[in-house]
Amino acid sequence: MTGAVPKLTVDRNVILSVLNRETGHEFASRIFVAHTNRSVAVAVSAANRVENSKSGAPIQPLDALLEDCHAAGLIEPEILDYPLDWEMGLWEHSIISQEGYDLELAIHQVLFPHIPTCRADDQSLSHKRKVTNAKSDVFAVWGHMFFKRDYFVTKDGRFLDRRERLEGLGAKGICTPQQFIEAGIVCI
Repeated sequence: MTGAVPKLTVDRNVILSVLNRETGHEFASRIFVAHTNRSVAVAVSAANRVENSKSGAPIQPLDALLEDCHAAGLIEPEILDYPLDWEMGLWEHSIISQEGYDLELAIHQVLFPHIPTCRADDQSLSHKRKVTNAKSDVFAVWGHMFFKRDYFVTKDGRFLDRRERLEGLGAKGICTPQQFIEAGIVCI
């Protein structure tokens, strides 16, 4: 990677940690400043728009996702597409790919082995929400892998605890914001 700008995929929880001023949010803020200074290139998954909020809000328009990023100090991140999913409904950010579908299923099996890969009419609303949120997490790391990015920055223990298995599928650099900063990969 000598000379190349590290490409980071930032999970939604990192953006929310800055917006909510959670403990350790300063590390994520430093990453966002590095993005502004072009020391790193940060991307977020378009699937973040579909993830169910605790308030039950509907699909977030792209402008609202970008407003959240901007409010957190992340200016103009790249938006990563994800596999076409009839239920997720964001056609403008969907990719049709057998390789992508196979990767999606493999990631889902690592992260959510006990949650179905799709919603069904006979599922309760709360179960459908769990499936949607699971798919959003799967699609976030899927984009990181599919687009061959260098670091997946997250605060989600599910990714961190399963780091080795995800790396076995092709994920690179799964870390927390603090781990990324403390590794000294870029001068910030």
